[in-house]
Amino acid sequence: MTRRAVRAETPVVVQALLTGAVDYAGTYPPAGHTVDAALAQYAEARGSASAWLLGRLVLPAATTPALEETLAPWTDASAPWPVTVVLGEDPLADAARVSDTPLTRATITSVEFRPRSAEAIALVTDAVPPGTEVYVEVPPGAALDGWLERIAAAGARAKIRTGGTSGDLFPAPDAVAQWLAACLRHGVRLKATAGLHHALNGEYPLTYAPGSPTASMLGFLNLLVAAAALSDGATVGDAAALLARGDAPSLAADGTVLHWGEYRLTADAALHARRRLIDGFGSCSVAEPADDLHRLGWIPR
Repeated sequence: MTRRAVRAETPVVVQALLTGAVDYAGTYPPAGHTVDAALAQYAEARGSASAWLLGRLVLPAATTPALEETLAPWTDASAPWPVTVVLGEDPLADAARVSDTPLTRATITSVEFRPRSAEAIALVTDAVPPGTEVYVEVPPGAALDGWLERIAAAGARAKIRTGGTSGDLFPAPDAVAQWLAACLRHGVRLKATAGLHHALNGEYPLTYAPGSPTASMLGFLNLLVAAAALSDGATVGDAAALLARGDAPSLAADGTVLHWGEYRLTADAALHARRRLIDGFGSCSVAEPADDLHRLGWIPR
């Protein structure tokens, strides 16, 4: 399927902030789709009016050996899908498998993994094909600078986990702001994942089950705008304040400028942040982010 262009009525600053920002991870919680169902969802999204939001298809490493065959009903060599592979318990072996698997229907543009040791960062980076982006998942905390030094030295990128299926897995805005600032300080690009289904901060269900408990979740706009603000010279305190906001009435996008209360973000600053600091975010839904952007009046349904 051909990806559609951004609609003209979408503000330029929103396009700059969100084009290709959503990595679709439908096989992961809380969606937990089968691989076939996730492929169907991704194919549908690629053919929709919100296709411009889409980044990569996120799949577990176990799918790699059969990926060419699995993708046969959906795409071919003329339009290979961009894929990120999440490495498992033996990331080095999985990385070697990525390197050794011939593909025409997909291009594995990146891998993601949680290292058991700092030494694993360079080993995995060396094991994947040249040009493959490597995202290393590390938690916020006192050891963050040490991890980021290793990531920068390996030419890798960082991954922050911003939620999960229980309330205790959602970091506080101050911690996320510190994390973003540390990545900027070390010259490390990043992506975020988990808990980023909605545009703005709010209290949302943790799963799709009826009667699911709720938690205070970070909005993907909060994350992207805070990253852009830091990249544009804002303080960590300013970024933390943007990460904590949930006030939709004070948020507006008019052409090349986004206004959020007293804060002002230009399309040029958003593009700069996407190229310098934040690549995007993982979500097990594409429909929810698109629906929220529609409710804000920024994209057509």
